[in-house]
Amino acid sequence: MEFIKQSLKQILKVVDDLESEYKHHERKFTLDGHLFGSIGEVYACEKYNLKLENSSKKCFDATDKKGNEIQIKVTQKNKVGMRHKPQKLLVLKLNRENLEFEEIYFGNGEMAWNNANKINSSGQRFITLNKLIGLKSTAHNNGYK
Repeated sequence: MEFIKQSLKQILKVVDDLESEYKHHERKFTLDGHLFGSIGEVYACEKYNLKLENSSKKCFDATDKKGNEIQIKVTQKNKVGMRHKPQKLLVLKLNRENLEFEEIYFGNGEMAWNNANKINSSGQRFITLNKLIGLKSTAHNNGYK
């Protein structure tokens, strides 16, 4: 985990430098995407003791000891997108200050899917992190995990 932290620190420094240098273009150089997703998947597998699947899996990234299929999403933004309804969904947000991933949601994928926006032109349904936090509370209060 410490190696991931140190690597993220270096990458985030590059991101900050790019944003400063090209400020006049009004572009953000966020890490959300394939690189950031892979970092998050490895982190999640180590932290939650998951088995990472081949990256070609259609709807999930990892499995747990019970065989549950888990879609892993990591972000720096306030929403995540899904292309398929996951069995279980794990959403992590990077805290840039301490370089820790905060668990936003880890639970029923169908509940998250059903509460996301309609499919957009890129084939994704987006859900805000605030909505996921609310779903997490609702599920917990109803005895679900």
